[in-house]
Amino acid sequence: DCSDTDNNNPSVAGITSSEIYANGYSEDTCVGNDLLEFYCGSNGPDVRAVNCINGCFAGACD
Repeated sequence: DCSDTDNNNPSVAGITSSEIYANGYSEDTCVGNDLLEFYCGSNGPDVRAVNCINGCFAGACD
């Protein structure tokens, strides 16, 4: 099972829950101006890098 609190929306800091993660979930995370957006893909949990034009803060693009 997989659930994503922000439905793969880079503008919202979300938490993706799945048994594949060691602690049961993974939080959207900023790396500089890029956002690691965790989401539920067709094959289960996945992650994508999003370049935040206005910067990234607290797990979401500004």
